[in-house]
Amino acid sequence: MIQLRLIFFFVISLSLLSCIKEQPTRYYIGDNFSFLKITPNATMQELSLIKDEFYEKADIYIDYKGTIFNDHDRIERIQIKVFMPSGASGSTFSDPFDRSIGFTIRNNSLSVGSMEDFPASHRDDD
Repeated sequence: MIQLRLIFFFVISLSLLSCIKEQPTRYYIGDNFSFLKITPNATMQELSLIKDEFYEKADIYIDYKGTIFNDHDRIERIQIKVFMPSGASGSTFSDPFDRSIGFTIRNNSLSVGSMEDFPASHRDDD
């Protein structure tokens, strides 16, 4: 009976731990659709690599000036600005950084802001 309780407790504990797992930053660059969803566990190095890839593949410039990282390389405050080749631009910030933010681009239409309701992973090759 005690072993059954321990197994039950172990299974419940694993389930709860998987629920609180931090989501990684996600992005996709396509011809008619692109997105970036930055989560609170993003690092400075990760954001820099993503910025370079968006510029190289889609001529989309991302500016993170104003973003503050703590001693553990975690974002405390984030500010992003997005500039598209068409001249469209947008920006958003979160202080403190406690929610996902980013942008979507669909058919050259830019939307920047909260990404809380955006799926953790998404791909759309329209």
